[in-house]
Amino acid sequence: MRRNIAVILAGGIGSRAGEGLPKQLRALPDGRTVLQTCLDAFRACPLIDEICVVMHPDYMSYVPEGICCIAGGKERWESSWNAIQYIANCLTDSPIHQFTNILLHDCARPFVSRRILTDVCQALETHDAITVAVPATDTMYVVNGEWRMEN
Repeated sequence: MRRNIAVILAGGIGSRAGEGLPKQLRALPDGRTVLQTCLDAFRACPLIDEICVVMHPDYMSYVPEGICCIAGGKERWESSWNAIQYIANCLTDSPIHQFTNILLHDCARPFVSRRILTDVCQALETHDAITVAVPATDTMYVVNGEWRMEN
């Protein structure tokens, strides 16, 4: 069995979204932030052994205690690379570290299902790399301060 480390890429600063805080730190209608919702999804999967969050240095204090937090880069690829380097240098002290899977996930997609995570972890037992594609069926938007969804 391989070790599965989830890396939540949350390093954006929200410049396109406006309103001050990055979108991953904004509350959803249920009161949880996008980041919290994403973390809860990964915590609910028993095949995920560890979670790391990649965050812009100015917002690292928003990552809950007990969760590994890594400083992001200027671009997405740099944030991903920072996480891979951190895992290679700090989290793989076991002689079986070559059996570690890294699952990179965009925090802006917080509603990942337990089934998808389970399927990915199981597929990584026999494949070197996996990607997930889910057709978009819903559109979420805000009108006059209220969340709406179309499907």
